[in-house]
Amino acid sequence: MRPQEKEFLEKPIGKLLWKQSIPAMTGMFVITLYNLADTIFVGRGVGTLALAGVAVSLPLIMIIGALAQSFGLGFASIISRALGANDYKKAHQALGNFFSVSFVASVPLIIFGIIFLRPILKILGATPDIISFAFEYARVVMFGAVFFVVASGGNAIVRAFGDAKRAMIGMIIGAVINLILDPVSIFVFHMGVAGIAWATFIAWFCSSIYVAWCIFGGGRHLEIKKEDFKFKPALLKEGAYIGASSFARQASGSVMMVILNISLAYYATEISIAAFGIILRLTMLVFMPIFGMLQGMQPIAGMNYGAGQIDRVKDVVRRTVKISTIFSGGAFLIMMLFPAQLIGIFSGDKELLAVGKDLLRVFVLAYPLLGFQLAAGGYFQAVGHAGEALFLSTLRQLILLIPLMLILPLFFGLHGLYASFPITDVFATVVTYFVFKRSFARLHKPKPAEVPESIEMV
Repeated sequence: MRPQEKEFLEKPIGKLLWKQSIPAMTGMFVITLYNLADTIFVGRGVGTLALAGVAVSLPLIMIIGALAQSFGLGFASIISRALGANDYKKAHQALGNFFSVSFVASVPLIIFGIIFLRPILKILGATPDIISFAFEYARVVMFGAVFFVVASGGNAIVRAFGDAKRAMIGMIIGAVINLILDPVSIFVFHMGVAGIAWATFIAWFCSSIYVAWCIFGGGRHLEIKKEDFKFKPALLKEGAYIGASSFARQASGSVMMVILNISLAYYATEISIAAFGIILRLTMLVFMPIFGMLQGMQPIAGMNYGAGQIDRVKDVVRRTVKISTIFSGGAFLIMMLFPAQLIGIFSGDKELLAVGKDLLRVFVLAYPLLGFQLAAGGYFQAVGHAGEALFLSTLRQLILLIPLMLILPLFFGLHGLYASFPITDVFATVVTYFVFKRSFARLHKPKPAEVPESIEMV
């Protein structure tokens, strides 16, 4: 057993959780900063309509992110549990299959997206005033899909091996490159939203190169063979099953964005679309600590579950739930107290400020509940309980939110559309609590078939 794996199985949970989570938080915080920088530079350097165009393109990015997260988290869960059981052969095969499926799945997405981009953007809610901005941005970003999948999904793989610091560096590299290129492309070369897109493309490319180096080089010396890259149906099925919850969450989020953009264009104006784009960016920022905590928790829970150390699994999950709830409560207070100041960072447009301030306060009403909701979903993924993870992922977006977004505006107009978000979060949290409580109480050591015999590393 390697030192990093021994640490995961023996080090006190409290210290271990923070050691794994702080690098993840740092990396994700920097990534969110460059996402915010994109929005700020577009709003300040190009205009409100350009902001709306980028917001309309967001569902496409979310679909790419859904692929990346489903592949990354699915195979990372397999790898961490295999390492906990000393099954290095399975870990290597899962790693090889991750890279193979990432390339095979990304290429058709790129081709389809580029050929049918303009009609897709119209379906996503692009109005005549903003479609040129959306097309200019999305056309470039689609070319970088494969690099995004490798960079984002591969980052989860690096964490599964216990390299939290290297995973953090991989995220920071892309963020720093983007932060440098954004202002240069807009204010020096006057490239508009296309410049922002090219900056994102280059950042994804550099991050993917670094992640590949972390996995195959960098002193790791993994004994991966060519055969490991051949598709293994059992591994693909397991990875897809576990990662399905991440894909469902982000893909349904993409569908939600489409319905939202169309509804905002119908019940309001492009200003509302731009305002909601800003709010989603802000949401990413305030929830980064929670996502970082989940990324720190999952390999710890997965590896200890694979080793049959259930008490340590429960300990790390309980700590994660408590800390995540504190973070989500803090996010609620910040957004309720300073909505105008937060929206004002992105634009000085008075109408945008007025719309965004009111929308933000309604949007965050149930935020104190989301820390637990996210932590519970992360727990199910970590221990390989894909069925519960998938159910909870689809519950919030597909089963509750999207129907409410379609029904409530018929009776309450724009206010009904806004209110659908906190109402959804209240109901989703109640259901999540009972599903989590039942599973957590019954958590037991993996069956013998789930824990392969040790295979020594060559």
